[in-house]
Amino acid sequence: MASLSLAPIKPLILTRTIEAWSDRPYIPEAVPIPATVVREPAMVAPYTPKKDGPKIIQQKFDNVFVEYKPVFDNLKSHRLSDRYHVGKGSRLFMQDALDSDSPALDRQVAGICVRGSSGSGKSLTCARDLLEHFGVLFTCPTGAHGGVFADDAVGRGSHDMQTALEHLEQRSEFKEITTNPGQADTNISLVKDFCMSLLVSRLAVIRKVLDSQPADLSSKERKRDCGIVQLDPTLFCSTPGHPDIYERLLRVLRFASPYACEWLLNHYWEGLCSDYPDLVEDCPLFIDEAQALASKFGSVHFLSASNRNKSRPLLTPVVENLMKPKIFTRCVISGISLSPKIFDVALQSTTARLNARIVELTMADGFFDKAEQRRYIVHKLRPWADEIGISEESFDYLVVRMTLILRGRYRVTTCCCELILRTGTKSPHRFLTAFVLRLGGFFLTDGGKFESAESALSKREEDAINATGQIIDWDMFEEFDQDTKRCIFEMVTRLAIQGLYTALDGDQKRLIEVGIGHLTVSKIVTPRVVPEGPVIATNNAAPDDGADEANDIDDDIDDDIDDIDNDDDSDDDDDNGDTTSEPSVTVNAATDANDPSGAGAVYLTELLTVSAVMARYPEKVADTLLQGMRLGLNNSMNGFAYEPQISYVAAKVHGHRDKFTSLGNLYQFHKEVAFLAKLQVQLVAMFRGPDSKWRATQAGPGFGPSPQMGFKANSPKELLEHLKDGGATCIINPDIFHGGDHIKFYKVKGSKHYIMVVDQAKLSAGKDGKLRPEMLEKALQANDPRRYYKPKGSSKKRKWLVKEGKEILECLKEMRNAEDIDSNNTYDPALLPPELTEENFPHTVCGFALAGTAHWQAPAWFVSEMHRRLNRPGQVPALMLSEPFEKHLGPSWRFATTAQNEPVRPLGRMEGSATA
Repeated sequence: MASLSLAPIKPLILTRTIEAWSDRPYIPEAVPIPATVVREPAMVAPYTPKKDGPKIIQQKFDNVFVEYKPVFDNLKSHRLSDRYHVGKGSRLFMQDALDSDSPALDRQVAGICVRGSSGSGKSLTCARDLLEHFGVLFTCPTGAHGGVFADDAVGRGSHDMQTALEHLEQRSEFKEITTNPGQADTNISLVKDFCMSLLVSRLAVIRKVLDSQPADLSSKERKRDCGIVQLDPTLFCSTPGHPDIYERLLRVLRFASPYACEWLLNHYWEGLCSDYPDLVEDCPLFIDEAQALASKFGSVHFLSASNRNKSRPLLTPVVENLMKPKIFTRCVISGISLSPKIFDVALQSTTARLNARIVELTMADGFFDKAEQRRYIVHKLRPWADEIGISEESFDYLVVRMTLILRGRYRVTTCCCELILRTGTKSPHRFLTAFVLRLGGFFLTDGGKFESAESALSKREEDAINATGQIIDWDMFEEFDQDTKRCIFEMVTRLAIQGLYTALDGDQKRLIEVGIGHLTVSKIVTPRVVPEGPVIATNNAAPDDGADEANDIDDDIDDDIDDIDNDDDSDDDDDNGDTTSEPSVTVNAATDANDPSGAGAVYLTELLTVSAVMARYPEKVADTLLQGMRLGLNNSMNGFAYEPQISYVAAKVHGHRDKFTSLGNLYQFHKEVAFLAKLQVQLVAMFRGPDSKWRATQAGPGFGPSPQMGFKANSPKELLEHLKDGGATCIINPDIFHGGDHIKFYKVKGSKHYIMVVDQAKLSAGKDGKLRPEMLEKALQANDPRRYYKPKGSSKKRKWLVKEGKEILECLKEMRNAEDIDSNNTYDPALLPPELTEENFPHTVCGFALAGTAHWQAPAWFVSEMHRRLNRPGQVPALMLSEPFEKHLGPSWRFATTAQNEPVRPLGRMEGSATA
C-alpha cells in the first residue's frame, strides 16, 4: 500500500478576546492637555514591552493547541507509525559509525558528524535514527527540502529554525563585533534565547502528542510517532504554505521572558522524565543541513570561548546552547562539506562531562561503504537472479563488478538495477558492460568467462540501454569557460592517474552547483511486469511510457527504490524524459567554512565522468601532465610532476585492449638478459572479491575494471586498505617506505606467470648537464627489493620500518598468483624466448626512469652496477626508455624536463638605455 498522510485540517474559527491578543502592547490614547498649561517634556526611558511570564505563555500555548484539537484527537485512535514508512533506499544506521551494537557504547558518543555529497543519504540517516530513538531534529534553512518518507511528498522537518534565525537577525541588539568586546557576549546571549525557544516549542508539542496517544502504544511506537510529527510538520499546518505548529509557538515565545523559557523547559522535561522514563533514557539531538549554520555569521559575530582572538561560526554556539540543558545524550550533525573541527569546540564541555567521544561518519558517494552497496544490489537483484536461474557464482561476480565500476553511486546503481529488472535480461554481464559503455564510453574487461558464456543482448535490451543518456550533458559542458574546463581536465587527470584531489577556488566551485554529471533516460522503453521486483520511480530516471502502469508500478512502500532524499535534484526534468542529476563533484570536508575565498579540495565521485571526459578529450590528459612540469619552479617540483607521467606513458605503451606489445618498447635490459625485451606483455589491473581471491584483467586508457588507473598511497596503512578493499587499479604509487615509486603488473603472452614491475623515478642533473652520481646511487639503494619496508644492513638485523610492511609484501605476492579472467592468453612456451626458463623467469623487474638531461644516456658504470646488484634469480633490473615519453607527451617533453638544468644568460641592459 502506498504511504498515507492525514488529510489537511481546516482551522477552527475562534472568537478572540482581548486577552488572546495580549502579546500586543496596549498603548492608551493620548489625553489632550489644555493650551494654557505649558509643560517641559519629561525625560523618560524608551518604552519596552513587558515580557510574559510562564503562566501567560502556557495559556497562549493552550490557545494554539485548541486549533489543532482534531489532529490530537485523531492520534488517540490512530498510530502514525502505521501510516508512515521511512524509505529503505539506504540501510544506514548510526550504529554503523560506532563499530558496536552495544547501547551503552552508543550513549558514550558525544557527537557524530555525518558529511557527504548531495543525495548521499545524510538526511535519511538522521531520520531513521530519530525514529529509532526519542530525540529532537532541527533542519537548518538551505532553500530546498527533499523528502525522507517513502512517498517523497513530505518535508524533512519544520522551518522553525529558519524562523528563529530570521528573528535573531531582526533583533536590534544583535550586531557585528567591532570595537565593543562585550558585543560577542550579547550575541551569545541572544543565541541562547532562541535556542531555548526552539527546545520549548519542540518539547511542548512532543508532550502533547504523547498525552494524546493510546495507552496501549509500545515504547517503540511512541518514539516513531514523536519522530514523525517532527519530520512531517504539515500534520499541524492548517493551510499549505502557512506556519506550522512549531513556528506558531515560536512566535508566542518571542514575548516570553528568559525566566519563562527556562521554567517551561524544565517543566516539560521533568514531566517527560517522570511520566515516560523509558523514552528519555537515550535522547539524541539532530541538526541536519548544518552547513547553513557553519557558514552564517562566521567572522564578525562570535568568538571562541577558549581563544577570544579566534572567530567561530553560528553552528558552534547553537550546538553549545542546545546541549547545555543536559537533555541530550549525544549530538548528530549532518551537512555537506562539514568538518568535525567546526563543532569540536562546541562539544568539548559535553565530551568532558560524559567522558565520551566524537565519531565522524562519511557518506561522500551515496553508500556508506562497499559492503552496504553490495547489500543493496543483492536485495534488489536476488529475486530476479533466482527466477531466471543465474548461478550463485555468476551472481556474486556480477555484484563484484557493479561495486567496482559504480563505486558508491546510489542513483547510477539504482538505474542499472532497474533496467536489468525491467528488461529481464538473461545476460547480465553483457548488459552491465553495454550499460557502462553507453554512459561513460568505458569498456569493461572484467566480464571473464561469465560474459563470454552469455548470449548476445536482444534488440529490446539494447534499446533500453541506448535510451539511457550519457553521463555528461556535453552541451552544458561546452558552455563552460576555458578556465573551468581546465579545472575539469585537471580533476579527471589527477583522479584517473593517481586518485588525488584537486584544489579549486570559490568561483570554480560552481561546478558543484551546475554539475557535470547527468543521467538521462528517455521515455521510449516499454515497461515489463517484474514479479516481486520493484521498478524505478518517475523522479529517479525511470523509462516509462505510461502503459500498464497499474501492473508496472509496485506500490509496496518497503520496495520503493527512490526513498533517499534528492536535495536539489528536483529541477532537472525536461520535456524529453526524466533526468536525474547526482553531483559528480564533491567538496572535501577539509574545506574551512571560515575561509572567505571558499578554497578547498574537490574530488570527482563518479568514475564514469572520468571515463567520459577522457574518451572525449584524450589529448587533454597528456597536456595536463606536461603542464605540471612546465610550471615547476625547481627540480623537486618537476620530480613530483614526472611520476604521474611515468604512469600515463606505461599505460599508453602496454595498455592496449586484446593486444600484447613488446616489453622492450618501454624498457632496456642489460646485454646478458637482452632477450627479455622480446617478451610480449599486457598491462593488467588486479582486483579482489569478497571471496578474497585476486583476479587480473587487461587494463589501460578507456578499458579495464575501473577508469581509475592509478592509486597514490600517502601511508602504508592507506596502501594496505586499498589492497584489502580490492584494488582494481593497474598502477600503484606506494608510500615512501616501500622504496619504488610505481608498482604495476604485466601478463606475459604464452606464460602463466605475471611480472611485477617496480619503477624508481629520478629527475635530476648536475651543472654540467649529466645525471648526478649520488642521485643514481640513491636510486639503486631505494629499488632493491631487499630494502622494501626495511632499512639497510645485514638481513638478520633488518626490521620492518612500519608494521604494515610485511602484510603489504605478502599481499603483493598473492597478486602474482591472480586468476586471469580474460580469454586472450593461453599457456604456450613456444611463444616465449628460448632463453627463458622457469628458473630465470623475471617475476620482478626493478625499473629505473631517469630524466633531466638534454641528451639522455645513462652512465656506463650505472648500467653495470645496476645489473651487478639487482640481477638475481627471478629478478632483473631495467632502464626506462625516453622515446615513449616524447611520443605520447609531445616533443616539448624533453625541454620541460631539462629546463631547470639549462644555463640561463641574464638579460643585460639594452643599448642606448638610460642609466640610473
